[in-house]
Order: sequence, then C-alpha cells, then structure tokens
Amino acid sequence: MVEEERVMSRFSTTSGYKYDETISALQKMIRRGDEVEAMYWAIELEEHFNVALWDRLEVISHEDIGITSMEVIVFVRTCKKQYMEFLKKDSGSRRLMLSNAILALCRAKKTRVADHFNISSYRRLPEERREIPDVARDVHTRIGETLSRGWDHFFEEGTILKEGLPLDSDPYKESAVDKVKRDIPRVGELGSEFSRS
Repeated sequence: MVEEERVMSRFSTTSGYKYDETISALQKMIRRGDEVEAMYWAIELEEHFNVALWDRLEVISHEDIGITSMEVIVFVRTCKKQYMEFLKKDSGSRRLMLSNAILALCRAKKTRVADHFNISSYRRLPEERREIPDVARDVHTRIGETLSRGWDHFFEEGTILKEGLPLDSDPYKESAVDKVKRDIPRVGELGSEFSRS
C-alpha cells in the first residue's frame, strides 16, 4: 500500500467506513462495471477525500481500462479538472462530473494489460538483461558514425515499421503474477540487479 494510503487507512468516510476498504470497494466495483455500487463508494469518499478519490479514478483509468478505451483516460482527467473548478465555486453541479466519470469508467471496455506490462517490465530478472540492438547503432549515435553507418543504413534499417500486438492482447499477466509472488524488486530498488547502488 502506498504510504499516503497507509496513513489515510486510519480515517473514516462520510458514513464511517474505513478509507482503505472504501477505495478498494470503489475500484473493484468499477472493474465489475457496477456503476451504482461504484458511485455509492465514490460518494462516501467525496466529502473528506475528494483529491484522493480523483487521483484513484485516474489510476483506475490507466490500470483497468487503458489502451482499449483511451478516450476514457482523457475524459476522466477532464471531469477531474472541471470538478475541482466547480468545487471552488461551491457548486453542486460538480456531482455531474463525478457521475460522468464513474459511468465512463464502469461502461468502458476493460483490460489490465498496462498493469501486467508495468509489473513484468519493472521487476527484472538478471537473465532479462539485454544488449543494445544493432539497429540502434545508426547515424544518430557515436558508434554508428564509427561503423560508417550513414543515411542509407538509417532509411533501410532504422525506419522499418511493424504492427504491434492487438489492443486487447495481454501476454504479460503470467510473468507479472510470477514476479510479484517471488517479490522480484523493481529496477532501481534495493536488491535489484538493475540498480547503480
């Protein structure tokens, strides 16, 4: 749990629910597309934790929706900005922005690929160390100049375009689960093979 959320877990929501359980309920209900339940928990958080609420909604837009409904990420950010502007005016209309954000998140096509990709990529095993690909040693690099690689090499090799995986593809889940269970440290963290310290 993030330190800020660890501290906030001691606090209660409007009706006396524990903060950490409430924010967890919010995200789980959005994942399941249950907009009535999700809104219930959002309202619980709104009075005392509106900044944390909106920060969590933005995280959810990336963690559980992401590339399959990219417009939702922008929409939630817009709703947050407008909500905060209307909050300063003490306008009840701000509730429309929260309502729309919850509806958009619940109804969006979901994927956890970004979270799986994040975990799998940042928690590196020693055997995952890579060498700089030869194609990267082009006219834009010192070694490319040393190898006399000019613009012909760049346009023949460096500009090759290939399609990536489909938006709904998630080949990273198994690796992510394995690395979390094995508590592999993230790049730069203490104990990581990929740290300068």
